[in-house]
Amino acid sequence: MKNIIKKWTPVKTKTFENGFELEVWGRTYRFENSFLPTQITTQGEELLYSPACLDAAFGDIKGEWTDFWYLVTEENDEKATVLVSAKCENVVANATVTIEFDGFLKMDFRIMSSWEYSRDNKARLTSLSFNIKVNNEKSSLFHYWPNSKNSIVTAANVINAGATETAAYPFKPYIWTGWEKGGLGIFCGESAKGFELEDEDKCIYINRGEYTDITMRILDHMPLK
Repeated sequence: MKNIIKKWTPVKTKTFENGFELEVWGRTYRFENSFLPTQITTQGEELLYSPACLDAAFGDIKGEWTDFWYLVTEENDEKATVLVSAKCENVVANATVTIEFDGFLKMDFRIMSSWEYSRDNKARLTSLSFNIKVNNEKSSLFHYWPNSKNSIVTAANVINAGATETAAYPFKPYIWTGWEKGGLGIFCGESAKGFELEDEDKCIYINRGEYTDITMRILDHMPLK
C-alpha cells in the first residue's frame, strides 16, 4: 500500500462548525448540516446543482433533519472516517462516512426510532428517498449497471453510456452520470432488500430539466407491520 499511496495525494480532512470537508486527489466533498455531500468539486468543477439530501416524510408532513453531530474517528494518508448523526420527527439516523485515497466515498446508514418516540404525538415514517441534483453540463451522459434495463442481471450486449434522459428504472447497484471529462458514479448497494416500494420498476427516477434530478426511492408507502 505504501508504494500505491505515493502515486496519490494524502487524504485531507477539514472540520468546521456545521460540517466537514474531505479532500483527495483532484476532488473535494463538502458536508454541511447534511448526511450527504452538499457540494462535490472535481478538477475545479462543481458537480452539484444543490445539496444532495435524504428526504423523509411522515404522512403529509415532510420531515427536516436537525441537530447534526459530527465526529472524525480515523484520519491518515490512506483514508478518513467521520460519524454523522441527526434526528427527524420520530427517527434518528446515524451514518458512517469513509473516504479512501482514490476518491471512493462510502456511506453506511442506520435509521431507527428515537428514544423520545411517542405514538400519541409523532407520525410514522412513510417515505424515504435519496436525492441528488447534478448540473446539466456535468451530467450530459448516463450509464447504469447491470445493463439490462428491467433487471439486475447483466445483459449479453453491453450498453455504453448514452445521453441523459428522463426515465425510470428498477433498482440498479450502480449508476453513473457525467460528461466527457469526468462524472459521478453512485454504488447504490448489492440489492433492494429492505426497500418498501409500490412500483419496483420506479426505484430510480431520472428527471432531466433545469438540472439532472436523480432520486432513489427506498420507502414510498406505509411499511409492512
